[in-house]
Amino acid sequence: MIRKAEVKDLEQIQTFLNHFSTSVSHTDYIFYMVCEFNNNIVGVLEYSVLYERSEINYIYVDDNMRRKNIATQLIEAMISDCHEKNVENITLEVNEQNTIAIGLYRKMKFQEVARRKHYYGDKDAILMERRVM
Repeated sequence: MIRKAEVKDLEQIQTFLNHFSTSVSHTDYIFYMVCEFNNNIVGVLEYSVLYERSEINYIYVDDNMRRKNIATQLIEAMISDCHEKNVENITLEVNEQNTIAIGLYRKMKFQEVARRKHYYGDKDAILMERRVM
């Protein structure tokens, strides 16, 4: 089940964010979508919304639950929420070598708009964008 995160989910969300060496944010502009399966969080998407713009900060699906369209469903739920918030565009950055993620984002109608040279050490970041409105 895909849903907006609740306070009770924060501890489980933190275990996913540990993969990125970051922690749960407690701000008015950071939001989380989660995928729950058998009372456990198996996927999380963190995104920010500032005025008419949104950015996907992190998306992670448990290794044992990959290839089950969870990331797709998380992004779809996030896009729906952004539409309700009158967001005009969503951006994200992805490592140029993360071909699986790039394929997912292209499937979700994100387009490459720029590159950030050496953003990931010796690898470039691809900046992708999707219009919402």
